[in-house]
Amino acid sequence: MSTLSLAWQLAKYLFLTIFVLVLAVGATRLWVRRLRPARPGGYLSLLEGLPLGPKQGVYLVRAADQVLVLGVTEANITLLGTISGAAVNATTPADPAGAPASGIGAWGTDIVQRWLLNLRKRGGAE
Repeated sequence: MSTLSLAWQLAKYLFLTIFVLVLAVGATRLWVRRLRPARPGGYLSLLEGLPLGPKQGVYLVRAADQVLVLGVTEANITLLGTISGAAVNATTPADPAGAPASGIGAWGTDIVQRWLLNLRKRGGAE
């Protein structure tokens, strides 16, 4: 075997290896880009979620200037209510001790508790 044919074989294998690596990096970038959450400046964003059981929960979703309160189960998604975006922007998240957010106040807590109670009644959990 000549040195030229050995060098040619080595060059082919090196080129093939580099080609496969480039394809793997490109495929990984596309896959990661699809898994990334929506950009924060967009019209839609997930603000918070509260799991209520297996494949059930209540979620706050910002849509333009409103916040939608959604009840989510395995079978469907139900609009439980809406909150103005300005009211949500004025609130702060609950502290680790579990105190309600300062901007929501007692009325907001009561509304959420009623929605949760209605959701449980519809699901037969009560």
